Amino acid sequence: MLLFTVDGKEYKSHDQYLTGAQIRKIVSAPDESLECLLFLSVPHPWIDELIQNEKPVDLAREEIEHFYFKNVLLLIINGKQYTWEKEYITGAEIKKLGGIAEKDELFLAIKKPWPDEPVPDDKEINLARPGIENFYSKEPKMYTFYIDKKPYTTFNQFLSVKQILVDFAKVDPATNTLAEKIPGGFHEFKDQEEQIDLCNIRYFTLFNNTPTTVS
Repeated sequence: MLLFTVDGKEYKSHDQYLTGAQIRKIVSAPDESLECLLFLSVPHPWIDELIQNEKPVDLAREEIEHFYFKNVLLLIINGKQYTWEKEYITGAEIKKLGGIAEKDELFLAIKKPWPDEPVPDDKEINLARPGIENFYSKEPKMYTFYIDKKPYTTFNQFLSVKQILVDFAKVDPATNTLAEKIPGGFHEFKDQEEQIDLCNIRYFTLFNNTPTTVS
């Protein structure tokens, strides 16, 4: 009789060679799938060996063979199936696994009529829920606006008045006012914390508020 172990439990076999399928049958394990993989433990520094259904293993070698099952979780990224060994995965890890650019937006597909869920880099998703989580990415939308005929672009649909003055126009918000060209004149933005929607192209100009020195 030849001895071997599976997940720490000892088994015996009259056969010198057993395939992965035969080992699964002996221990009443589920059929081979990406979610239930059988491995043969191999001494360090070698990597443990994946034993597929058709692969025979020699049980008559000097040492007792030790097998174990590893459960992995499946996920789909842009139509391609991947495996993950932990219950949770972050948006950043999904991008790295799927070879997605850091700047791209990531979404979790949700059954309609519910909207798909945005997945920021630091958000954790539970892969152990029923079903296979389906993720997809897309390039972020670029928004364009103008300040005194000079074009600027951003990935943010909303910017505050102060952000436009400081980060884009590069002027002092204490001495400059942002104004938008409108039919018949200009609309001045008095509240620097006001959020401006850039969904449509906007045309701005700057008014300098520095007091004029009287000689």
